[in-house]
Amino acid sequence: MIVVRSALYLGIELYSLLFYAAIAMVVRIYYTMTVFQWLGIPYNVIKQTLFTLRSVYRYLKWWSGRTDKKIDLSNFSFEDTGNGYVRGPCPYLNTLANHGYINRAGKHITIEELLIACKRTINLSPIMTIGLSLFNMVFVGHNHPLTGQLCLSLSDLSKYHAHITVEHDASFTRRDLHLGDAVNLDPKLLTKLLAVSKDGLTVNEKDLSLYRKHIQDTCERRNPMFTFSMVQKFGAWMETAFIILFFGNGRNVSAESIRSWMGKEKIPDNYKPRKEMGILNVFAKRFKLMYLGNDLNISIRNIYDLVAPLRYDKYKYVEPKNA
Repeated sequence: MIVVRSALYLGIELYSLLFYAAIAMVVRIYYTMTVFQWLGIPYNVIKQTLFTLRSVYRYLKWWSGRTDKKIDLSNFSFEDTGNGYVRGPCPYLNTLANHGYINRAGKHITIEELLIACKRTINLSPIMTIGLSLFNMVFVGHNHPLTGQLCLSLSDLSKYHAHITVEHDASFTRRDLHLGDAVNLDPKLLTKLLAVSKDGLTVNEKDLSLYRKHIQDTCERRNPMFTFSMVQKFGAWMETAFIILFFGNGRNVSAESIRSWMGKEKIPDNYKPRKEMGILNVFAKRFKLMYLGNDLNISIRNIYDLVAPLRYDKYKYVEPKNA
């Protein structure tokens, strides 16, 4: 039954992603580009495609050229503050920056940097990394000021158009955009997340799934401007799968691991990456968690909020001052 429901849900989800992408890109172009920039879109698409292919080639060359295929976690010290450093709402990306796997300042991060960083830390497959990286960069990224290559700064994820694309309400550790600070950690929310553990030591996948659904329902009741489209729901459950698969052992995650990755935004001292995880592993786990959390369904809000970009002007005022 879960297989059939997952297949039907995935079909609707893919169509929703394409529909949402088309609307979001058109609206973003309308609000942010001049007529002359519109004319340059075909050229820019070709240029960025070539940049991406070159980044993938360099990544594969780097990995195939290594004589030691073990994951290297050494020589990447923790440093979470510095002059000009910026951070965003994603604990994992903040952690990569804090350890220097990507630009410590959190600025102008390229696809090549993310590919290598994800391989070095959580052993994520290239296809999965490329897909997630491009999804974020295309919607909220920018061109590198020196090379023109598509890249991402962590502060991009906190800009006004990110909230209706990749950033979402009902976060595990951040408050909803219109109810408080959606960028920085809220210690109270972290405490609530850790309280899900029945023994104070580990959080199992079922309890985490039920809590994921609980905070979605709670935020929807409390936030009059709650936004949670199919795309944002996709991201929220992907994050939940990441916590179980990469921060945990595939079935549960320790409270100490959650506290380190999502609280301190630091790789735990005893952390060891699991075997390489690809798109099938992550998607299968995501659907299982959605099933356990009683959220393998589509609500009216999930569909209605697909046209959130058309209400773009309502979100303009939340542009962060320090972004």
